[in-house]
Amino acid sequence: MSTLFNMKPRDPFSFIRMIELMNSFFASIGVAAFFLILKKITSNLKISILGVGALAFSNAFIINAINSNQPMVGFTISLISVILTYLWLDLDKLFLGFIGGLLLSLSM
Repeated sequence: MSTLFNMKPRDPFSFIRMIELMNSFFASIGVAAFFLILKKITSNLKISILGVGALAFSNAFIINAINSNQPMVGFTISLISVILTYLWLDLDKLFLGFIGGLLLSLSM
């Protein structure tokens, strides 16, 4: 991600800030993926927004989203794998199930 945005750390503290930025980025993608899961399960926009708000503004999620020690990439990839697995069951496409299982094994 650092080469994508041409960000190079100058010192150890800038490296930690870059990791915190990456975790925040993947946390926001994880919140969007959680919204898609809730929207698909409940089919109710208000309940989905409330559920995503409860996750996004919870103290534990905010602390882990900006902490450089907690990898939010694994959380986001596991949510994306849940979405792909659901699509595999819904659309009966074996490739989506394979990719979902592969992503879930990589996220651990």
